[in-house]
Amino acid sequence: MSNLWTRWTLITVTVLPFACVLIYHVRERLQTRQTLEAQFITMFETPAESKGITARMTAKFRVADEVIAGRLSLLQAAAAFRNLDKCWPRAVILWAYFPNAASEDEVYCLKVIGYVDTVAPSNRVAELAARLHAELDAMLQNGTLRLPDSEGVSSSGGG
Repeated sequence: MSNLWTRWTLITVTVLPFACVLIYHVRERLQTRQTLEAQFITMFETPAESKGITARMTAKFRVADEVIAGRLSLLQAAAAFRNLDKCWPRAVILWAYFPNAASEDEVYCLKVIGYVDTVAPSNRVAELAARLHAELDAMLQNGTLRLPDSEGVSSSGGG
């Protein structure tokens, strides 16, 4: 009986603190997530704005698919992203995720690469990312990073 009591005491003393810490962190994460969701929802004044953001993101995923398929270049895709952001400029904060980017054109190229990383098949992600980063680096080094004009670039129907 004392051996059984010792095991339960040991288990309780060992597991209980971990369980408490785990419960604390899960609770914090849930509260943070709910707060972020509430902020996201209140960021848009109307359901139309929310639909616009969703439509823009969907269109950007289609553009990324075109890059993956080899039908669009990095510059063409970045120009399409820029055009989509012009349609719904409210939630667009260009340098938020790429503060070290030297230009708006570079930011859009990096955004395209991020979308491609998200939608590319896992067996192609590394190869595509390496190719696109090399393409971007080459343009940055030789000073040729300039997105095409808006007139010649489709935004893949995301309006």
